[in-house]
Amino acid sequence: MSTPASDSFFKQLIKRRVIQIVGVYLGATIAVMEFSGMLVERYAINDSVVDYLLLSMVILLPSVMVLAWKHGAPGKDDWGKAEKTVLPINLLALLMCLSWFSFSNHQPNVVNAQVIDASALPIESSDSPMIPKIGIMFFTPDNQLEDKWLSYALPYMIATQLRQNRQLVVKSSYDPNYFWSLQRAGFVDGLNVPMSLAKSVAVDADLHYFVRGTIKPTSNGYQLTLQLYGSKNSKLIAEKEIQATTIFKLAANATSFLQQQDFITNHSETLLNEIPVTDFITGNIAALKSFIEGKNAILLDNNQRQAIAFIKQAIELDPSFAQAYLELAEILISEGQLLESNHYLKKALLLNYKLTEPLRFSIKAAIYATEHNIPEQIAVYRTWIEMYPDDYLPKRRLALILRFKSDNLEEVARLYHESLQLNSAQPELYSRLGQVYEALGDLEQARSMYQQHRNLRPQSYLPLLAQGAVEAKLGNFAAAERLYQQASLTQVDKVTPILAMANIALRQGDIAKAEQRYRETEIIAQAPQQYSLYHASRIDYFFLQRQYESAYQELKRYQEVMSSYDQPIDTIFATHLSKMHIYAAVNRFDEASEHLTALENKVDDSMKNIAKIGRLFLSLYQKDSAAAKQWLIPVEESIEQFSLENLVYLATFSKAYIADLEGHTEEALKLYQQALAEATRFGGLGAELDAIIIESILRLNLKQQKFAESIELAENFLIKWPYHPDINFWLAKHYAENGNLEQQQAALARAQKIWLNADSPCQPCSEIDAAKTIP
Repeated sequence: MSTPASDSFFKQLIKRRVIQIVGVYLGATIAVMEFSGMLVERYAINDSVVDYLLLSMVILLPSVMVLAWKHGAPGKDDWGKAEKTVLPINLLALLMCLSWFSFSNHQPNVVNAQVIDASALPIESSDSPMIPKIGIMFFTPDNQLEDKWLSYALPYMIATQLRQNRQLVVKSSYDPNYFWSLQRAGFVDGLNVPMSLAKSVAVDADLHYFVRGTIKPTSNGYQLTLQLYGSKNSKLIAEKEIQATTIFKLAANATSFLQQQDFITNHSETLLNEIPVTDFITGNIAALKSFIEGKNAILLDNNQRQAIAFIKQAIELDPSFAQAYLELAEILISEGQLLESNHYLKKALLLNYKLTEPLRFSIKAAIYATEHNIPEQIAVYRTWIEMYPDDYLPKRRLALILRFKSDNLEEVARLYHESLQLNSAQPELYSRLGQVYEALGDLEQARSMYQQHRNLRPQSYLPLLAQGAVEAKLGNFAAAERLYQQASLTQVDKVTPILAMANIALRQGDIAKAEQRYRETEIIAQAPQQYSLYHASRIDYFFLQRQYESAYQELKRYQEVMSSYDQPIDTIFATHLSKMHIYAAVNRFDEASEHLTALENKVDDSMKNIAKIGRLFLSLYQKDSAAAKQWLIPVEESIEQFSLENLVYLATFSKAYIADLEGHTEEALKLYQQALAEATRFGGLGAELDAIIIESILRLNLKQQKFAESIELAENFLIKWPYHPDINFWLAKHYAENGNLEQQQAALARAQKIWLNADSPCQPCSEIDAAKTIP
């Protein structure tokens, strides 16, 4: 029977149940995807299965629609020409697509090369070699295993042994950046991690392979079930049960098994076990246990004091435990105890027969660093490069040192490029290169480097953040937000992209949207590192709005969270020395001074001058130029002593501020401009804080009636931060003096929008009210 002309096409779809059937089919597709995903995670099935199923369900959709149209209505079940034509064509198309997809997904085999297939990196785009990266997870303890510490000790020993190979990058769960992802997921001890999380962590860490294991006791020793997986698809590459009478033999046998895998033997020029495990680490079981308890005191509890006690005990039990000396020195450096750390570094170097050559170079460089002999530290790396020109590591390390201790950014860029030529599996170096080119003012080259990082790490959010920051700097806020949004969807458990979008909203004067982003961050944040990022962002957010008490309360939360996981010296700089302006804003100078005294008591004499930075800034904020001059002397000495070129701008800014307080306008103006140039070159301040220097320049230019110069400087800054209240405020004053009332009012309105809920009394707001009357 023909369809009545009065029936619309939509009514026909409903009558023939096409919409209902297609809806059920799409729901079934989602259910199939969820079920297949569960199988992949639970049983380590190749994740290509999910792709095959999704492809099949999508390709068969036309057949489902034809069948629904022809047979969906009751009583209409004749097999017509449409079905006879569409269904075979659809099935043929499905078979062709599956064949092509299957062929492309199986080139080449994971075991044989291997690294490329297991890496998710398009290495074919580079002619340089690639050094494989492998991660050793903490092992799962059997219920019968009483010595749970062995679940940490054995992976540490295997990872340390594997590091003897220069052609292999080895990570373990002791890496803080590796461990915190486990912690965030609720596995606070890093044990019994499910397969899906292990794969996620491995991919996030840009590993090509990862190792899992289960350890249990036997009647005469231990048994380790070891599994090696490819990170890209979680495919089991190799598995072995290893039995040994001691933990040391178990570690040696496990290392030997891994070193026999193709991805290692194809890259190795030397044997991995050049130094046996009992020499390279220790052969004393009691010393090993104490050492692991020390490492765990930091990893699990961030308790440096307890860690130091445990590791010193390990050294007493085995005075030839070179790795323990190195671990202790590293902890002491993080505590600001450079002199004591220097002592243990030298102790380790005396055990040179237990050290690989790269370790000896690294220790020698660290000894010079703790002695503040930066030229000799740099010379060690230059010698290393000369002796081993094909080693990527010294070039990478020297570039990092020179980035902050030299103004030769061109050499830094060259070293990074050379390191990449020797080992292309360092995609993060492209973002470091991007930062160098930004400092050099070459934003196009910076964009190119960030894009290269993105090409190599399509599953990482980090290059997207870097690209977004460049767009924000250029005032392309829509593009920046789009990149940040992509970053937040690439890795949905990260807070940094959401905080970046909050900052973009603030720059554009949208306080409500910024608050919305902060609420989103609160929902996502789980680990201490994420909460610290949240509180740090909120400090700047409130401070900019002149909500000083709120900024101070966020600072207290920030300090508390940071102290729960970060190294003491990093916490001191991040939460105290760089935050003196918060204490000044709420008139808590005494409290700030007490914090600085406690800080000075924690570090040794060699670090005390660095701590004087806080004293210097407090005196500046109190407008005490005489005291500031006194504190500036040790700060400058310390900057020179440590070759801290990246902090030179702080001394220059302080000199400018002192000259400003004493009324030497020309000198102050010149020094402010010099500080801005230095900070820009080293990336020392960033858009949030370089406004402080620009604001000072605008204020002094106003005194000298340099209106055109100031307006240009302010408008250039406002490209990247249109609603910055302080810059808009001083711009408004310049417009007023220049007789441009309309632009004056627009600038004042932007400042007032940000300061709408400022604490009372708000001096800048009252000045704005007065400025409105300027003819």
